[in-house]
Amino acid sequence: MYKSKWIIRVKSWDKLKATERVSEVFKNCYFINKNDLNTKEIVVFIQVENEQALNSVIEKLQNFEEIISVKSIMQLKDIL
Repeated sequence: MYKSKWIIRVKSWDKLKATERVSEVFKNCYFINKNDLNTKEIVVFIQVENEQALNSVIEKLQNFEEIISVKSIMQLKDIL
């Protein structure tokens, strides 16, 4: 089902609300730095079907008013 693994960065005005929004969009995600209170950024590990699905979800997240920007940082490749 999921073929692509990505790390994304979400910049927000309100970190708590942005975390909730990311959780709504990605039912299965892992927050890497959610508890770091010194930053307005959230770093998240996600899995999507392909890069088009990733772009679609990034666009959806950017429509929320508490989110400033979303950027894919890197794609993780499986190691044999």
